[in-house]
Order: sequence, then structure tokens, then C-alpha cells
Amino acid sequence: MQVLVDTDILIAYTKGRDFGLNSILTKDPCICPVTVSEFLNDKFLNSEFKYKQSVEMLDNFRVLDINRSIGEIAGAILRKGECPHLGDSIIGATALFYNLSLFTNNKKHFKKITGIKFYR
Repeated sequence: MQVLVDTDILIAYTKGRDFGLNSILTKDPCICPVTVSEFLNDKFLNSEFKYKQSVEMLDNFRVLDINRSIGEIAGAILRKGECPHLGDSIIGATALFYNLSLFTNNKKHFKKITGIKFYR
């Protein structure tokens, strides 16, 4: 099963909470560029060492491209009120476009998105 990992899972992992992330690292887990930017914006990364570790951690994930179709899907999600946040709308649209299950602990951000599938 292909999985798109949400930012909250990555941030929790860096703070010692696994939530099952280790179990999917051998299964070609994916992230989108929004997740990269949200993850690297974390205030926890206040030293060069922590930042470098986080960038290296991202090497464990395949970063998927965002394209026009994903933009159109995200726009529809926002327009229909299924998700009020642009970043989460793009993450949800990426999961839909690539037919991936979303691995998140913030299901409340995504649960109204028509067709979204959750990992676990």
C-alpha cells in the first residue's frame, strides 16, 4: 500500500513519537513539497545540526510533483469547503491524484475531503 505522509507525522517522529512511521519506511513512502516546507519550518529546527538531520530524514521519502491537476483538485476542495487550509488542501489533493492513503494524526483536517483514504 502506497502512503502519503502528512507533516504532523514527521514532526512527531523528530520529537520521539513514531506513530508507526518506521514500519512504512521500507514501503516507498511519499510526501509532497508542501510537507517539505511545513516540516522544515518547524521552530524545533533551531540549530544547524537539527536542520541537517531533518533534511537527511527527508531522503527516506519520495517527493511527489505537484501539477495543474493537483492544483485544480485542491481548488475544488477549498471551494466546496472540504478543507479550509491551502496547505492541507494540496496535501489532500496530492493523495487523491496519486491514489494514496494519507498517513496523518490530523484526520479532522482532511475528513471532509470526498474520496480521501486514510492509512490506519
